[in-house]
Amino acid sequence: MCHAFDFEQITINQIDEFIESKPDYWREDLLLIPFAHTGSGEWYAFYYNMQDEEEVPIVLLQLMSSALIMAKNLDDFIFRMILESACIGFYNYTQDDNGESEIKNRNSLIRMIQSHRKYLPIQRKLIIDEVFDKPLFYQNNDAGMISESELNDFFNETIAFKHLNYEFDYLID
Repeated sequence: MCHAFDFEQITINQIDEFIESKPDYWREDLLLIPFAHTGSGEWYAFYYNMQDEEEVPIVLLQLMSSALIMAKNLDDFIFRMILESACIGFYNYTQDDNGESEIKNRNSLIRMIQSHRKYLPIQRKLIIDEVFDKPLFYQNNDAGMISESELNDFFNETIAFKHLNYEFDYLID
């Protein structure tokens, strides 16, 4: 569920090329405009079929042929990605480095968040401050600042909408 570091934005030229040569295995009735991808070949895309005025949902086109609706708009998607990066399971903890890599990753993430703070509404800044002020905790071979349960609570309180985390098929059968 945690994807925040596995994100590479594509250029406007790549988006244009993708639109011109949309994969022939994607359902034709879906209006999907990709804007980023993961290292494993999954795509993040705007899902225009569900556009509600200015709100265009963001989906993750998963390799297993289903699309996951991640947020109702780009602002909620960015906020979700930031929160997911604090979730248990985002950091792989190994006792070999005594948590040094997790601390380094966390500090890099905090620097990135600081650069994005000016674009966040005050309410979301407060939530992020609350989350990232927490110390790392360890569970099995994972580390994080919040549990998946806490993450879902934040989603329900801040970015919830009817179709959040709904999955649908985007590939032709």
